Amino acid sequence: MSCAYCGERSDYTKEHIISSSVLDLFPECFATIDNARGKAYASDPVVKDVCSVCNNQKLSYIDNYAREFIEQYFVVDYSEDAILDFQYNYVLLQKVLLKYALSLIHISEPTRPLY
Repeated sequence: MSCAYCGERSDYTKEHIISSSVLDLFPECFATIDNARGKAYASDPVVKDVCSVCNNQKLSYIDNYAREFIEQYFVVDYSEDAILDFQYNYVLLQKVLLKYALSLIHISEPTRPLY
């Protein structure tokens, strides 16, 4: 098997479906229910199909942007009459969503194990 991002064959790391830095913002989200496999996990969903270079170096800026973006807009208490000036980096937000979508496609394959 080769890395889902760079195609190299090397040691694989556990890639969080949704980055752990984002999940840390929501401590109440501590379990994963996997309907496709009929299982529940007491942890974050991860797949093991990304090499350590991609996971820990090349892709980390995407996870960092995701955390900053969500922290800025989605873990804030707003008043009912608040007016939100929603600003984002289109390219980085697109990369976040594509990264999550790719991971979700991978886990939707019943033969691919979750860890």
